[in-house]
Amino acid sequence: MQSLFNELIAELEILRGREDDLVKQAEIAQKHCYNSRVDRNTYLPLDVALYNYDEAMAKLEAVRAYIDEKMELFRKIEILLENANELPARVAYMRDIERLPLTEIAKRTNYAYGYIRLVSAKAPRLKLA
Repeated sequence: MQSLFNELIAELEILRGREDDLVKQAEIAQKHCYNSRVDRNTYLPLDVALYNYDEAMAKLEAVRAYIDEKMELFRKIEILLENANELPARVAYMRDIERLPLTEIAKRTNYAYGYIRLVSAKAPRLKLA
């Protein structure tokens, strides 16, 4: 479950980078709609500029919809990890996602601090978004 969570976080980071690139591309295409000059001697026809803008916006909407789907999956996995019955999963969640100190985790789980420290050392780290 944790490896799926980490892969999902990495995929979301890539998608957010792609979203940023598409936003910049749409901004450039929008500027070309108002100012058709690409460089000193080259002009871009308005229909081509509008087509480029529409295409960039369509790609951006598709990426944002995909990010929304992945975020929904992220939330479901987060809930599963939060409600996990296994102590290592609960400790990893509280340590890495909620960023609680081990003393607080020990209090919440009703285990000794030394035991939580051992469990925490053995539990794999969860990457954060």
